[in-house]
Amino acid sequence: MPPSEFEQFRLWFLDLDYERWDKQIEQDIEPTFRTSCAYYFHQRIGPK
Repeated sequence: MPPSEFEQFRLWFLDLDYERWDKQIEQDIEPTFRTSCAYYFHQRIGPK
């Protein structure tokens, strides 16, 4: 494989990896974020 093709492949692969990590981070953080928001509002507003 010529160096230019290898570089294109490398960049493509790194892009894929970043997309996968972004998606995984979203999945990991979202439930925690929602729980934190619910807790915060419960503390600020109090139970009804």
